[in-house]
Parts: sequence; C-alpha cells; structure tokens
Amino acid sequence: MVMEAATRWVRVVRGAENGLQGIDSIGWLVGLPHSTPIVLSVLRCLHGSASQADLVAEAEELRVLLPRGLKVLGAVDFGEGEGGALRAGRVAVKLREELQVAGGGKGCIVAAPLGTSSGSKLEYRWYDAGNELSLVALDVEEIEGSPWDETTFLRCQLQLSMPLYLQQTATASEYQEQAVGVINKIVEDLKSSEACFLAEGPKGTILLPVERSANADSESPLCSSLRSVQTLSTPGGYQIPTPVKLSAMSCSSKEKNTSFIMQNLPARTPVAVQILKLNVDVLCAAPNHMSGVDAVTYLVIPALCDQLNSMTKMAKKNASQNPKISAFHFCPLRHPITAIYDLSYGETEMALVNSRKSLHQRLRLPLDRPLLRVANALMAKESTSTSTGSRRLCDVHVGLPPSGVVGGTQSLIDGSYEYYHYLQDRFDDNGWGCAYRSLQTIISWFRLQHYTSVPVPSHREIQETLVEIGDKEASFIDSQEWIGSMDLCYVIDKLLGVSCKVLDVRSGADLPGKCRELALHFRTQGTPIMIGGGVLAYTLLGIDYNEMTGESAFLILDPHYTGGEDLKSIWSGGWCGWKRAVGANGKEFFLANRFYNLLMPQRPNTV
Repeated sequence: MVMEAATRWVRVVRGAENGLQGIDSIGWLVGLPHSTPIVLSVLRCLHGSASQADLVAEAEELRVLLPRGLKVLGAVDFGEGEGGALRAGRVAVKLREELQVAGGGKGCIVAAPLGTSSGSKLEYRWYDAGNELSLVALDVEEIEGSPWDETTFLRCQLQLSMPLYLQQTATASEYQEQAVGVINKIVEDLKSSEACFLAEGPKGTILLPVERSANADSESPLCSSLRSVQTLSTPGGYQIPTPVKLSAMSCSSKEKNTSFIMQNLPARTPVAVQILKLNVDVLCAAPNHMSGVDAVTYLVIPALCDQLNSMTKMAKKNASQNPKISAFHFCPLRHPITAIYDLSYGETEMALVNSRKSLHQRLRLPLDRPLLRVANALMAKESTSTSTGSRRLCDVHVGLPPSGVVGGTQSLIDGSYEYYHYLQDRFDDNGWGCAYRSLQTIISWFRLQHYTSVPVPSHREIQETLVEIGDKEASFIDSQEWIGSMDLCYVIDKLLGVSCKVLDVRSGADLPGKCRELALHFRTQGTPIMIGGGVLAYTLLGIDYNEMTGESAFLILDPHYTGGEDLKSIWSGGWCGWKRAVGANGKEFFLANRFYNLLMPQRPNTV
C-alpha cells in the first residue's frame, strides 16, 4: 500500500477498536490495502514490546494467521509518552518489510489513544519513514456495513497423504529432512508451468493457469466475475462473501517417453513407513479488479507454500507419532483468520489448549469460552440431520406457555440443544433408551455451543465407550440394558473431557427443596441436567421458583416421545412442558418412593 500525499482518509470498520484496554504495549492494525485503507482489527503483539519486538517471530505467525490479501497496515502504541506514534511507525515499517508488503518501507498508518485514556477510540496518522518527524493527520470514516464490497475470497484445499520411509532409529532431524524434501517437491509442482487451478465461479468452472501467456491479462477473468452474490454467516454474527473454490490441477497433456528401471536396494536396517497427513486449506482476499491468474500467482500459491512450511515445522515437533495436521478458518473478528492444529491427540489435548489460548490473546478474545475450536470453524460440516434426512427439532421449549408459578423466577438452560427421543434414526429403543436419548441431547448442547466437534454418539457407540473404560462387560454391546446417571457421567468425561456433578435426592418429594441449587446451576453453568430415577430418565431444562412461598415448577424435556418431529404434538402431549412435583390433581410427577440422581454437566472454563 502506498499512501499518496493527497490522501487523508482511513476507513475503520465499526468494532475494530473494541477492547483496546487489553493491549499493554503495541498492536498491529490489520486491514485491506485499498486506495483508502480499511482497518478491520487491532491484533496484539505477542513477541515483545514496541522497542524489543521479535519481528521475525511475529511475521512468521501473521503470515499464516492472516488470509493473503489482508495486510498489516501499521501499528498502535499504548506506551506512555508522546513518542508512541513514532515508535509504532518505526516498528510497523520493519514488520511490513519482514512481511514483504509492497511499499512497506516507505511508511504506514499509526494510531494512538485519544487523550491520555487507552479507551476504545484511536487517533490515526500517516507515518513517513523518510521524514519520521512528520505525522500527517488522517480523517476517519467509520464503516457500519460490510467492508467486503471490493473483495473476492478464494479458497483452495489440498488433502495430502505422504509416505515417509524412516529407519526405526530415525531422529527428528532426519524426519524433518525427509518431510521437507517431500513438501518442497509439492511446492515445485504448484509453481510449475504444468500447474493450473479450476475456479468454481457463478458462471461455471474457469481454468486459471499459473504460467502466464503474453496476453494473459486480456484472457484471464477478473476476480469480480468469480465472486458469488451469496454470503456466509460466521459464528461471530458477521457476513463475508462466500469463498470461490479453487482446485489445484495439472494441465500437462504432453506425452513423455520414459524408460523405467527397477532396482532392488536392500536397506541396512529395518525401515518403517510413516504417513504424514496434511489438510492444507488457504483463504485469500483478492481485490475485485485483480485478474484470476494474478490472484493465483501472487496470493494463492504463496499462501499454500507458507502453510506447507508451517505444517512441516509442526510435524517435526510430533515426529514420534503420526501427525494429523489440518488448517481451519475462523471469524471471531470482522475478518477471517487461519489456525493450524495437530489433531493427533484430539482437540482437547493441552498442547492445543495452549495454542488456542495464545491465539485468543493475540486476537483479544475472552479466555473462558471456545471460539477457535474445530467446531467453530467456518464452512464446517454440520451433522444435525438424522440418518433419514429429516432435521431434529432444536430448542423445543422456546414459546411454551408460562409455568403458572406466581411470583417465581425462571432459571433456564443457556444455549441451544437438539431434541433426541425414542424411535429416531429408525432405531427402536422404546422402553429402554430414555437415558441414552437424554445423553444425546446433552452432547448436542456441547456441540451447538462449540465446546466440541465430537459427533453425537449412537446407542452402540455409547455402549462401546462404557465397555472401553471398563464400566461394562463386552456382552453389554448391542444389548437393551438401561444406563444410569453415573454411566452418562463416564461417557461425557470420556468423549468430551467434561466433568459432572451428581446431586442425590432420596425422594421425589425432596426435589422442590433443591430448587436453589438447581437455579444456581442454570445461572452459572447453563447446561441441561439429566434426571434419573427408577426406570425413567428425563432432561431438565430449567426451573421456575418462588423463594418466598416455595412454589416451584420444573421444565422437563421427555425422551419417551415416540412421534415425529412435530412441535405442536410435542407441546400438546406434554412431552416438553412445565411439571409440578405434585400436580393439581394430586398426581405425583416425581414419585415420593423413588430416589433420583441429577447429573449436572459443568460448563468448561477454557478456550
């Protein structure tokens, strides 16, 4: 980006400056390098202060984190003193040079908090590296709508499965050497004249060769002609253009006369084959006026190479196992970011938790909720459909009539869930599967709140889990045996890594006396509760409780329903509704001669 002397404007997306109090030293201004630059976010520098930042490490991480086409436009310094803007300018110019931003050494945008407060407003200026004492004030235009009107997103995925032939005593450096060799070959193929990309545009598939012909500019379509009119909703509530899918191909049609010679070269020591699996996935933000060929040449291919190099370094750290390295796109801010995870040990493994925590800190995200797990990824496949193709009902309690408790306070589930009940998925569990269905509903809550990407388990998978952990014998699999609250506790811990509290109630008549404890659970945890007692299991979604009179009602989701996905039938039949411990007709819903165990899953306080 080159800022001309006559330009005095910078556009800032609404919300880009939120939460600046969390940045203690320096932040990077990230955005689109249009003729009038657009600031999309402020990212924290994680490697040092403005005066001692490790810009090599910063550039290495930002190069993979940010989609190609987004740039570090400058910096903001929150240090004390009037020299903050100058410090920000000096360090931002060096970072832009490290990132090889066009014109990066000439100058950049700098920002500083207005007045003495590091609040949510910044004052923007232009820093001229040739005359650093001259800071030109910039007029700011706040953007409330979409900043993507002039941008086309391009997405390219490569699923690579590469065999590495290693001696059993191979060291990490030997592993890396062979992995680097394989990946370098892939990079060479991507850059070769025989490579091409197929773009799935709104008007059909278009061939984009890497090798440019003399009249390539006139032949290649502009990115604007590839752009879809549809938008993609992000988990953060933002809208981005639906990415154009690119497929890497080889367009070679030349016949080569090659003689193959086979040689048998016995290895001196036993050799093991280790498969290196890389799921490469890059996202690029191309200006609409850029040609498709240029977008592939200067954005997509460099992004693929950067991601492959980063994955190679990650594979070296886990050389003793079979790395399963994948890239995922997220959009917790006003623009997408890309994170690379090694899922060899599962996404709850501490190494990934620490990696996500670091990303939360850089992106200025809260540290008590999952925003960058696999389940949060953009364009992730949702599996909310049944095997018959019909969709399950979600949040069936929403819109129910009042409970009838006079002066009561409602404490309800926090978030969405799917209603699992008897006879779904063409599976007959009538009479024995109520606890299984309650467990499925609970796990669907954790999925829909993005705490996990683990699929909701089937009855057989639940049984297999209980056998695997030693809770049941092998004969339990494919049986119709009931399970209880403790069995659910074991499965939730095994599959999700989530702990549960168990509340024991000796009699159904004692349940109203637990309303304060239940209300606290829904206010602080917000998870659905499984109620097990005798031969029945229910899911508790909330309570309505008057502390002065003791009057109470329980919001029950009943898994014993055997009908279709019809909300009217579910409500009219009382399969989801408010229940009193003892109804107006004197009939007990919670039996006085039965004990009850309430399984209370705890919301994870982690990223």
